[in-house]
Amino acid sequence: MLRLHVVTQTPVPEIVIDWTLDPLWKRADALRRRAGLQMHRTDCTTLDAAVNAAVAHPADMLMLLTSWRETAAATLDAVRRVREGFRGPIVYFDWFDQTSSPFLDIVPHVDLYLKKQLLRDREAYLTDSLTGFMPADFVARQRGMHFNGWRFGSVLPGREHLSKLMVGWNVGLGSHLVSPGNRLKRLYLKATRPFLPSIDVFYRVSLAPKADLGTWQPIHRLEVHEALKALEGRHRVVNVAGAARAISHMQFRRELSSSKLAISPFSWGEVCDRDFEVVLSGVAMVKPDMSHCVTDPDIYVANETYYPIAWDSSDLAEVCERALSDDAGRRRVARQAYEVTAEWAFGDRVTERMIEVVEAAWRHHRATPAPAPALTLAAAA
Repeated sequence: MLRLHVVTQTPVPEIVIDWTLDPLWKRADALRRRAGLQMHRTDCTTLDAAVNAAVAHPADMLMLLTSWRETAAATLDAVRRVREGFRGPIVYFDWFDQTSSPFLDIVPHVDLYLKKQLLRDREAYLTDSLTGFMPADFVARQRGMHFNGWRFGSVLPGREHLSKLMVGWNVGLGSHLVSPGNRLKRLYLKATRPFLPSIDVFYRVSLAPKADLGTWQPIHRLEVHEALKALEGRHRVVNVAGAARAISHMQFRRELSSSKLAISPFSWGEVCDRDFEVVLSGVAMVKPDMSHCVTDPDIYVANETYYPIAWDSSDLAEVCERALSDDAGRRRVARQAYEVTAEWAFGDRVTERMIEVVEAAWRHHRATPAPAPALTLAAAA
């Protein structure tokens, strides 16, 4: 039996951590049967408590998740202390929404850096940029802005660490979206049945600013809003960009599931809940080009599982017109995106990915001379 200790650290409750780990815990029995993996979780509020828990609890392998609210220096110090006190492989699971991260300085001190989404060009992590985050950099260059010093990025300390970067799974597998007993999921599944949509293009977003978000996101979302006006009058369009929670959650779901196309802009990061709300509603998604990003479930295959648009929304009207004129193609895009999500949500893909994570962590492990225990890769019962 291989003992995996999962240690989380957040000063305040972070539901996204639970969404990130839910897919793993739901497959605990399968991982025990197929890989002999036994998991234990400890939740902490401070980095000191996380270090103590990681070092003190008996385990063969460690997975560590820390808060984005901590400074890069404090996080690096904590990871160094864990490395000094824990002799097995350490996997750091970066659960943040962006392809970037402020914490890449820790990579030399862990055996694997697992992330929900990564840049396709891994070498981009070796160079710095204005904000550290590609979509924000784009808006900054486009508008000549600096966002008051806001940034969410760092530079990987060396090329030799690139092989430690690995994709885990994204927010689309969170229990708020795909849990079998979830009421909203049942609503989504109903929406995949044939019906006559009453809305051609759906776009409802919040522009409520947040101090730690910077100002690039509202600018990006307003560009989509303005570009979509070109379709108004020719098509049935819901195009609202304003205050948060302007309508009820249920009304939002009804409008979304009654649409042919839905636009999902960037949010905190590139991949967001809205993407999967659209897909699980049986609606074809229009989204800024995701070709720079690697993630799973991968619902970002151009014109196969979504319709890509330019980051400045300059071709938004053209892309929507083309999709609206091809009913069969649009339904195919919506169906294929749903099927990709369902394969990951209800199949063996997370189990297989976690086995790959364990194997990769042991391959990279440098801190102990002891040989890695062999995984028992028996067929699932």
